[in-house]
Amino acid sequence: MGSGYSSVSIGSGIAVTLYGGETRDYAVAFDALSGDKRWSYDIGEAYKGVGGSYDGPLATPLIDGDRVYALGPRGDLFALNAQSGKEIFRLNIKDLGANEPRFGFTSSPLVVGEVLIVHVGGPEAKAGLIGLDKRTGKQLWAGPAFYTTYDTGSMVRLLGKDQFAVCADKKMVGVDPQNGQQLWEFETDLNYGGHITQVSDDKLYIHPSDYQAEGMLLEVSRENDTYGFEILWRTRELGKGFGMVLHHKGYLYGYSGRFMTCIDVATGSRQWKSRPPGPGFLILLDDHLVAVTRKGSVHLIEATHEAYREKASLEVFDEVAYNPAAFAHGKLYVRSMKSIAALNVGNRKESVIADKGEGTLPNSRFAATVKKLEKATDQKAAIDKFMAKQKRFPIIEGDDTAHVIYRGPAEDAALRAQSLGHGREIPMRRVGDSDLFYYSFELDPAAHITYSISTNFGEATVDALNPHSAKLMWDDESLSILAMPRFSDSNHLAETSLADPAAKGRIEEFELESEHTGHKRKYKVYLPAGYDTSETRYPVVYVDYGFSALDKGLMARTLDRTIGKRIQPLIAVFVPPQPNLYAERDLESGKKFAAMLAEELVPHVDKTYRTRAEKSGRGLIGHYGLAPATLYAALEYPDRFGKVATQSGLFEQEFQDIVLTAAAKIGGDKPDILLEWGSYDHLNDSRRDVSGWHGKLAKSLKEKGLTVQSVETPMGVGWGNWRTRQDDLLKWLFPIEQN
Repeated sequence: MGSGYSSVSIGSGIAVTLYGGETRDYAVAFDALSGDKRWSYDIGEAYKGVGGSYDGPLATPLIDGDRVYALGPRGDLFALNAQSGKEIFRLNIKDLGANEPRFGFTSSPLVVGEVLIVHVGGPEAKAGLIGLDKRTGKQLWAGPAFYTTYDTGSMVRLLGKDQFAVCADKKMVGVDPQNGQQLWEFETDLNYGGHITQVSDDKLYIHPSDYQAEGMLLEVSRENDTYGFEILWRTRELGKGFGMVLHHKGYLYGYSGRFMTCIDVATGSRQWKSRPPGPGFLILLDDHLVAVTRKGSVHLIEATHEAYREKASLEVFDEVAYNPAAFAHGKLYVRSMKSIAALNVGNRKESVIADKGEGTLPNSRFAATVKKLEKATDQKAAIDKFMAKQKRFPIIEGDDTAHVIYRGPAEDAALRAQSLGHGREIPMRRVGDSDLFYYSFELDPAAHITYSISTNFGEATVDALNPHSAKLMWDDESLSILAMPRFSDSNHLAETSLADPAAKGRIEEFELESEHTGHKRKYKVYLPAGYDTSETRYPVVYVDYGFSALDKGLMARTLDRTIGKRIQPLIAVFVPPQPNLYAERDLESGKKFAAMLAEELVPHVDKTYRTRAEKSGRGLIGHYGLAPATLYAALEYPDRFGKVATQSGLFEQEFQDIVLTAAAKIGGDKPDILLEWGSYDHLNDSRRDVSGWHGKLAKSLKEKGLTVQSVETPMGVGWGNWRTRQDDLLKWLFPIEQN
């Protein structure tokens, strides 16, 4: 199969899901027992993921008797014969007043009696819910309008009455499923709404969609036909996470961020929180939880408030999974972004979970030391002595082994490191019952990466034992730096004072309104030492994410220390994205950004400063999300820019297409291109194959006659790594020997 967020539905002897192919999206049915393909149905043109999400349909189909109902990502609602896949009816809910959400339609159709209910809420939608005749698709009713997020809604029975409830943006709504009549409305402070879990006849738990919001338990009352709601408690212990929250015997189970969590319904207090099995999606199976993790494994866990107790696990997929399991016929049905599988479920008294030894290197000297510490009679004294002997942290053994250490009062510690996989937060190992935690791993001898440590399920912070850190990509928090023995730079980031204070350049600012982007933005300009007293004309480098390049990338420091030694004296113009750090990433905004650079900013800079106003005197440096727009600018305006360098560019196929289209139009001299990325850029992130993108793009550009230099370094994304390479990028753009 192809990718998709749709889960598997079981019924009428078949297993049905939706997926995306190269050019088309499909509904597909398999025999529930044998796995043989029964039929497929063409939904329409393939839906491409938005903002880094995966391609493919998002909603889960519904099987009701002899029919399959499903909603495609562009609003196509269809009913199929369950045995043949033949279309019974099809319509588009946008024709009924629905607006297509940014990430596509995600709601799963639900059947209540003879009514097919579809959640269609959105900005300016004419209705929040619609009810259709499940036999014909004819609209029966339209419920109240509201704005909600990506949610199906829930059938609940409150105080003896069946109703369909939705937690929308800033309010909850309940309607009669037979006629769409609004039964009640309750205002909340939940941005983007949430998901409803029924706890009892008069209690609902609301799992928020906003990471900053609190979950809440509501008590429902009714007098005559008027409903009332009281918030019994609120908690951050079970905040936003993936999938639904489940209720079992007085306790709630779900994900709070990355952590599986259990809380007491009566008080909202946390009973336990666990890093294993990792972020995923839950269902309840008898007295057990079944978790399908994003990394493709399946785990069986006791549904008990006493502790996290895993009974069995199985590595099912090599690729990411974003779907909860389904259970029928004694089997668990699971799928990933590429595959579908059925797993037999049996009874076993003992646990089949084994320690895989992750975070240990048994043959290392450090592992031998850990064994001695674990056996020490006075463990604290032994650990004190061991720590006092260390000259640096993390501990480096040989050329390719690192041991990250945490010591402090904690019951839990975890490590995030770029070389261990994008977004992974891996439990550190504890030395006995002591306060010493560690994680050992191998990496490239010349590697330079960032990492962080979290304790007791809190936010990740810098390693207190390591004095070397760098700011994150977008905010002022920091990450620790790990540089392996063979890593080297030209010392251009040294904090020491310049040997010659007169070599220090200066920064000035100006504002410029852009007709192309519709924004006025402030620019910062680096002028080299001697600019004010000379008549020299200088080359210019334009740097995207400019203020971050100065603040987090320390580029002014690099310029001060390399001008006249490795690079020509030059002017640097630092260009911030507008209106915020996440803007100008999409295709149209990127094109406008490129036009602003070439048609407005360059003429202004040439008019204002003493520049070499020719293409050989202009270069570009692009980073990460803005790298495609920066590269596009050089190719769309080859008469303006002579060279362009990018670091860790996110060159998804849609961005490669516009870059290659621009490259194909170049008739004369072509700009030189340097594509640089890190081996650990989004490592094991199936959505962002940074290395694969660069290889494909470089090959395609060379086929169009461009000169392309490709450089892969043992690093990860972020200013803490990029800045170590910017002296080499500047030298490539304007080497001193060409001055």
